[in-house]
Parts: sequence; structure tokens; C-alpha cells
Amino acid sequence: MPYSRADAPSGVPDSETVEMLLSERNTCTTKKALKNRALQELSEEERRRTGLVKLGMRCTSIPGDPYGILPSWAGNVAHFRDPRMFDILESIFDGLKASRISQADMVGLLRNLLQKIPNTDIKLLAKEAAGSQIEVSTSCMEETIIDFKLGDKQVRVMQAHDIDKDDPATYDQARRAKEARQRERVAFDEPVMSIPLQQYVMACVLWDNADDEQTPQGDDEDFFTDLRLTAQERYWLLMTRDEREQCRKDHTARTDSELNDFLNIVKSNWCEGWDGGVYDADYFFNYVRDHTAADKNAWQLVEVDVFIVIDRHRRVVFASVVELMQLLYGLDATRLLDRALDMWSYFTPLPFPETRRHVVDKYIRRIHPELDMEKATVEQLPNAKMAVAHYGCWSQKGDPHGKRIFRSSDAVFSRSQELDNCRWLFPQFCEGVLGKATEAIRFLVQPLDPEYYSECVEILKQLPSDQKIKTDDEDFLSLFAVGVNGYTQRHRDVKDIEGGLAGLLTLGRYTGPRFFIIGTNHESAKRYAWRKMGRPQLLVEEDPTGELGAPCVNPRSDDDDDDIMKWTNKNVHGPAALDDSSSSVATSTPELTGA
Repeated sequence: MPYSRADAPSGVPDSETVEMLLSERNTCTTKKALKNRALQELSEEERRRTGLVKLGMRCTSIPGDPYGILPSWAGNVAHFRDPRMFDILESIFDGLKASRISQADMVGLLRNLLQKIPNTDIKLLAKEAAGSQIEVSTSCMEETIIDFKLGDKQVRVMQAHDIDKDDPATYDQARRAKEARQRERVAFDEPVMSIPLQQYVMACVLWDNADDEQTPQGDDEDFFTDLRLTAQERYWLLMTRDEREQCRKDHTARTDSELNDFLNIVKSNWCEGWDGGVYDADYFFNYVRDHTAADKNAWQLVEVDVFIVIDRHRRVVFASVVELMQLLYGLDATRLLDRALDMWSYFTPLPFPETRRHVVDKYIRRIHPELDMEKATVEQLPNAKMAVAHYGCWSQKGDPHGKRIFRSSDAVFSRSQELDNCRWLFPQFCEGVLGKATEAIRFLVQPLDPEYYSECVEILKQLPSDQKIKTDDEDFLSLFAVGVNGYTQRHRDVKDIEGGLAGLLTLGRYTGPRFFIIGTNHESAKRYAWRKMGRPQLLVEEDPTGELGAPCVNPRSDDDDDDIMKWTNKNVHGPAALDDSSSSVATSTPELTGA
């Protein structure tokens, strides 16, 4: 989490508690860092201080956290210079690598059920598993739903007769989807923001902040992009339903002349792509709509241990097993995996989520102040984190067809020159943490769709050995997203895994940090492998318009600080380097530092 010593469960060693992690002075880097006081050296008043760091601003000096550094691109305060990371993480990784899938009866029963689903009528399947103790809750032209017990697990299998996995259009055309959309519209019947309404609210924001003198005089697309997001947030998240209704009336009425001036500024800087189309989603609207629909039970809540959805041809569409990690490896190994992710995100800087599609994160930090690092004390900082890292391989931007495959920037730690310790431990992280995710996802995918699984194995064999990461003896996943405290609303990255499957493993506590691991094969990696395998559909000229959507990745790195930062010999080469003799080179950086 990391825990305080008083709150730590019995299995967590003292070395992983906040008091111990923050108790040592930094003796490994610079003389300046050595002056940073440890936690126990602070007064009670100093330990209650907040505002120690600011998201998006580099900070290298945190009172009470001698090794703590916040890169400008990171969503967590990291401790990558702390030599204790080796002993702590290697011990955890070794424990994970030593754990094996249980041979318990329930594991065998579940594996047998999964193997039969692709080739067995679901009513016969349920009878074989549970005898006469089955319930057919729905049986109609569009779908069949059967509930039954498997050992001590409650199981639901649903066959959607109006869905064909090979025909994406059938998902939206299915009866269940149409009914869900109708219930959603009843639960939340407000219209989307029209362009004139967006412009009006943007002008109101400028008017309210007129004294700040921040309105740009010329073209500044970034400024107006942020302004538009601020306006959407104000409208959807900070106004009540009645206030939004009044706002819709006000924007068509005669306005103040000064407000009209701001409105003209907004209109003259309106971007062509802001048309409300498929590539111009209003994520604040989506967030409010989804939460309202969920609160009003617009969608059916499925509360079973095992839930499998198959299409008309018995091909898997969705599969969920509650507490699968505990079932496969036991509670101790599951807690160890949780600790691994917690300690990895303590020592390793992880990028904060991409801000265009995760714009609601700022609002989430407002309603969950425990995640807002700017409101955290030094002891709370290690847990005030929201981040997503992508480990694996894909093509570069501009190469949707996978002509060349590269490791992701997070997998080569290229965002900063200072991450040698993290890079050294990464292979063990892959085998220990991502390896467990691979095994758990394989447990579901291999029996439910053996043909797809075999294809994934073959894809991995075709990828460049120096670019893919190794997680297991038989890898079948080439890309993993590792997330910390992912609270944002649903969204879809267009064509990232077109026609494929993704596995999601979630861990954590409702009252503490939440972690997730997603494993899949990126579309560009599949296309690279298919080309090498001579797949017929890729031997023809590729469609030049078939661009993949931009992946949901934060592209920032330390390089983005270069326009405000002057690097010294010691910045680049370490504390043993000679001092710079040139008076033109700055010896400090414009970063946030603690007193």
C-alpha cells in the first residue's frame, strides 16, 4: 500500500512499511540529496504538511522522503535510486515464480467445464456439471441463460444467439444491446453538449478568469483544447441537472457584451476536428451517463462466481471468474502479487494516464482526495498514485501495419536516463508479476478458444526476440498494461486488438489501492507476425486509410523538461562527475523542491 507499521497485515515485513521505507537518508547520489531529512527527523507539524509535490512538475526534494522523486510525466512518487529495492523486490519476485497452480478439485472441475463449453450444448453442459440442480432463467430466440452450481461456485452460462463473434455489427444489433441503450436513455435523458453550448461555457470560463490575464492573443490550440475540457468538466460534473438546463437556455439568450467578446475569441479558435464525431468523444458526458445509468440499475447486475458468454457458434465472447487468483494459487500468493505491484509502483516511476481520454482523472482525485498527491502528507504520498504503464512490444506511431516492431517506451525505460535499477529488475518483474497474469489468462483462454490460443502462441514466435518480453515458458501475450488506481470511465481504443481477446486481472482492496493487469496482442504486432507467416489477407496492398487509433498512452518523458531545464555534468553523469566550468550552464533546475 505501503502500510504503516500499525496497519500492516501479518504477512507484510517491516521493510515494506512506510516508516521503514522513509527512515533512511539518501547516501547513494548527491551531497544535496544527503541533506534530505528522513521521516523520523521531521517534527509533527512538518509531517502534517501537504502540497509537497505537484502533478506534472518534477520534484527531487521531498522533506521526510530522502529517495523520493516525482518525474514530470509520472503519476507516482518513485524511489528508483533506493538500493533496498533489489532485496525487497527480488524476494517477492522469487516467491511468485515459485508458486504453482493448485491441483485442488475445484480447479479441475472448472478446467473441465471450460474445455467443454466450445463443443457442448449449454443445457447438456449444465446437466453434466450439476445434474438436475439447474435453472434456465432465459430461453428465447435471442439468448439462452442457464444457472447452476459447480462445486461451491455459482455458474452462469449465456449463449447469445443473435451475436456472431466474426461480425462486429451484431453486437450493437443484439436485442440485449438495444434494450440496454433504451434503459440508459430513460435513466439519463439529457442531450449532449451542442457546439454553440460548448462555446458558450468556454466563454463563461474565460470571463470568470478574466483577471488572470491568461487568454492568448494568437493561435494556441493547446490552450483552447484545455479550455474545452475545463468547460465540459464544469458543465457535466460541477453543475446540477437544473443548472445544466438553465445553462442550455442561457446560451441562446442575449448575452453580456464582454461575454460576447470572449465568445468571439472561442469561435475564432475553434478546431475543425471538434465536431462531436467518433474521434471527438465527450468523456465527461460518458462518465455522468454511465454513473447515472448504473445508479438507476439500467444494466443488469450479474452476481455469480463464474460467468461465461458465448456467441451463436459457442465461441467465447466474455468470461469472468471471481477470485481466480485465489483459486489457482491460494491467498498467500495472491497477496504476494498485490505486494509486488505495490512495491514496483513504489520504486519505479509509472506514467500518469494519457490525459485526453482519461480527462476524468482530475475529477476522480477531487472526490477521492486520498489519490491526490498535492493533498498528501509525506506518509500518504506513496499511496497517492494513479498510473498506467505499457510493457511489451508494438509498432511505432505511423506504422499501423507493423512493418517494424519495437519494445514500448516503458519496457525499455526510455522516459528517463536514471532508471538503470528498474531496467535491471525488469526481467524478474516480467517473469514474476506478468508471468502470473499470463498463466491466469491462459487458464481461461486456452480451453475456451484453443484455436485462438494456438494462433497467439504462433504470433509470439514470429516477433523479434530482442523486442518481445518473456513472461512464461509458453508466451502468448505480447503487450501488458499495468495500472494503479484506475478509476476512469470505460472507453475503447479503436482497432488496438481488432478481432482478438484481452485478459483483465484485477487485484487490491476497496478501501486501498487497486491494481490491474491487461494482457493482449496489439494489432500491429499481429500484422507483423501474419506478414512473416504469409497470411493471404496481408499479401495484398494494405489499405492506406486503415490507420489504427492512437493508443491510450502518455507520451511524455524527461525530454519534455528540456525547454525549461539545463542539464549539468552531474545531472547526466552522476555525482562523481566534474563540476561544469561554464557560467552559462545552470546548476539548478526549475523544479519543485521541498524546504
